[in-house]
Amino acid sequence: MVRSFVLVAAMGVLVTLSLASAFTHNCAHDVVMKDVKLGTIDVALDVTAGYQPLRVVSIYSTLPADIKNTLVEQRIQSFTDTAAKKLGVSVSAVYPAGPLKFFMAGGQCDSISVPADHISTGVSNADLVVYVTYMQTTVCDGADNKSSSDDAAAYAVPCLLETGSNKPRFARLNYCPSQFKEETTGSTVLADKWRGVALHELLHALGFGNDFFSGKFAKKIAFPVTGSAPERNYSEMRGSNVIEKTKEHFSCDTATGFPLETAGGAATVNSHWSKRFVMNEVMNAESTYAPLLSAMTLAALGDLQDITTGATW
Repeated sequence: MVRSFVLVAAMGVLVTLSLASAFTHNCAHDVVMKDVKLGTIDVALDVTAGYQPLRVVSIYSTLPADIKNTLVEQRIQSFTDTAAKKLGVSVSAVYPAGPLKFFMAGGQCDSISVPADHISTGVSNADLVVYVTYMQTTVCDGADNKSSSDDAAAYAVPCLLETGSNKPRFARLNYCPSQFKEETTGSTVLADKWRGVALHELLHALGFGNDFFSGKFAKKIAFPVTGSAPERNYSEMRGSNVIEKTKEHFSCDTATGFPLETAGGAATVNSHWSKRFVMNEVMNAESTYAPLLSAMTLAALGDLQDITTGATW
C-alpha cells in the first residue's frame, strides 16, 4: 500500500482532494457508453491564441424543479464547479472561434432535452458543455453495473463530438440521488468524495475511456498484453506522453506503457488505470478516498488527440 502512495506522488500530483472518505464510487462508464447516441458537429478553431486554459461550462437548468434553491442543488453546483476549475488550471485547449452550437436529432443529449438557445445561438466561451442532471436511473440502481453489486454514484457520457478530431464538445453528467442526498445533506457531508466523483466523471466526458483509447473514436493507444498465464493478461496505455511518464516513474527506458484495469468487469474495463498501480488516483474505477489527479492522467488526455505536449486536449 505504501508503494501505491509513492507512485501517485512520483507521477506529479497536480490536484489533491483532501480528507478521506470511507465510501466508494463504482464507475459504470463502459455500460453507459454502450447505449449513448453520439453525433458530430463542425467546430472552427481560433489557432492564433495557441493553447489556453480548458473551459468546462456546466448547465444546471437541466436539474429537476424539486431541488431548485435547495442544499442538494447548491452542493451539486459546488462539486461540479470545483472539478471544472481544477481541469481549467490543469488542462489546455485551443479555443473554438465562436459559440458551440448543439446539433442533434431531437435536440437531446443522452435523452436530456437541451435549452433551445443552445441550438439556435450556441454556448459562448466553452470548450466542453456539460448538462448536469439528478436522476435515479437503472445505472444508479446498479442494474446495469456489471462490475459491482454496489450502486453507481454518478456517471458521465459525451453526446456530441467534434467532426474530424472526435473531441467531445457536449456531454451529460448525472448524479444519482440514492447516494448523493444522503452523503451531502446529512450529518456527515462527504464533500471530498463528491468532488472526486465530479472530477472523475468530467474526465470521462472529455474522452477518458475505452471507446476513445481503443481506436473507435481516436488513434488507438490501448493495447492488450499477453502474460504467461491468463491472470497475467492485461491492457496498457501506449500513447507517447503516457510512455514517457511511465519510463520516468519507473526509471525504466524499456517501459512500453501504463497498465489499465482489465479485471473490473463490463462497466469499467480498459476505461481506468489499474488500481494496483495507482491506488487512489482519480481515474481508477473505485475511488475511495482523497482522490488525486496525476500527471499520468493529464498525459493521457494529450495522447487522445495525439498531442505531444501532455496536459492538453
